[in-house]
Order: sequence, then C-alpha cells, then structure tokens
Amino acid sequence: MAASLGSSSAAYAAELMWRMAAVTGRYAEAERCAEQHQAIARAFNAAFVRPDGVVGNGSQTSHVLALKFGLVPDELRKATASHLASEIATRGMKLSTGFLGTPYLLDVLCGHGQTDTAIALLPQTDYPSWGYMIRKGATSIWERWNGDVGDVAMNSYNHYALGAVVGFLFRRLAGIAPAEPGFRRIAVNPIFDPRIGRVEAEYDSCHGRIATVVAGDECGLSRLAVTIPANTTAEVHLPSGRKWREDGRPLEPRQDICARHGRSGETVMEFGSGDYLFEP
Repeated sequence: MAASLGSSSAAYAAELMWRMAAVTGRYAEAERCAEQHQAIARAFNAAFVRPDGVVGNGSQTSHVLALKFGLVPDELRKATASHLASEIATRGMKLSTGFLGTPYLLDVLCGHGQTDTAIALLPQTDYPSWGYMIRKGATSIWERWNGDVGDVAMNSYNHYALGAVVGFLFRRLAGIAPAEPGFRRIAVNPIFDPRIGRVEAEYDSCHGRIATVVAGDECGLSRLAVTIPANTTAEVHLPSGRKWREDGRPLEPRQDICARHGRSGETVMEFGSGDYLFEP
C-alpha cells in the first residue's frame, strides 16, 4: 500500500511540473517531466494494476489516487471506477478513505460515470460520514471521522482533508468552478439530484461575486440562475432532453449568448457578465 501511495505522489509531482513548465514556456523540461510521468505510470501498472482493473490492495484510496493521477490504462478506467463504487456499496455506502483519498473521491466518481454513488454518499449520517459529524453537532468538518470519540490531542475540529468535500459542493452541485486560473473563465456544469434538492451558492472571486441557484425535479435540472461578474466569461452546460430558454427567450439567435451542442446533446453556452435565468 505504501509503495502504491508513493508512486501516486511521484506521478502527481511529475504532472504538476510538466504542466507548469509548459505554461511558462520551458518546453524541453515539460517534455522530460511528461516522459517521467509516463514511466511512473508504466511501472505502476506493472506492479499494482490487475487485468480486471483492481488497484493495489483493493482499497478505496488505491483506486481513487490511481484514477486521479492518470495511472490506470484508458481501457481499464471504467472497470477501476466500477470496483471503487462496488467497494463503497459493500461497506453500506460508507467511506474508508482518509487524508489522501477523500479530497479527490467525489470528483473521481463523477468523472468516471459513478455520479450516483458520489451523490449517495452525501446524505449519509452514520459513522463514518460527513453527515455523522453534523448529527453530532459539528459546525465544521473534523480532522478525523471519529472526532467525537478519538484522542482530542490528535484531532482538529476544523480541518481541510475531509473538509475538501466543500469544494465538491461548489464545483459540482452549485456549478461554480474555474475554467481558467483566477476565474477569468467560469465553468458552470452543475449536477442536480432530487436527493440533494435545490442548491444556492455564492463565491467571491478576485473578479467579483459568482452566484448560482440550481433546482429541478424528478426528471433532472429544470432551473439554473447564474450571476457572472465583470471581465469574465462563463461556459454553462445544460443537459439534453429539454428546450432551454433564458429569461423566457430562445437561446438562438442571441447576440449576448453563444450556444452550441456538446457531448450527448447537451447545450453549451458562452456569455459575459450579468444575471441569467435558464428554464425550459
């Protein structure tokens, strides 16, 4: 387990270095770091990825980190994600991740076709879960799942690692995420699920306040209100299956909105600052 975690960290470091080198124009260094990442991935696959897609000792964290850091061959990623979801279900929709796996868990699930499992984890209130902390009176996320009974000398009651779930709530449930560093471009691609219901969020970016209201019904997303600050551009994704309008008006032809069809028939729009309301 320790070896697989170390390999994941090394791969992540190589990826960060190659991306930073490329952005800053150091193309030879970027190529070298990309080759190093590929070499780590090949060695990782040989040592830890089984032909059926199971990674390492089969733990949730092993699967999460391997998927997050690009260490699973493309042809096995779907199977690996399925093993991750099955391992969570086997535990009664409970987590076994800690500092290393939890920050990436929900995004990895959603990014690999296991959104239903990701959303099902959020309302849980039995130990170990985020809802367990709330049920025990927490107003912030603890350092440890068992913060109510664990050694208080080893426990913070307001900590990043397990609390990284809040980032997921903003990115995927509220649909407020940077498409470029600093939110000059804003990605709005919310997940609506009736188990969660209506979501409202505000984020004070360096360009100004970004706000969304996400609502729907049993058929999915049916209302998206968006506030976009000045000097930024939003890229908004709306699911297929509905004929969307903005403030009661068709999306085409519009001078202020550029609309096109994306993957699986979804509607993808680009527009600048202002307040927008999308409904069928």
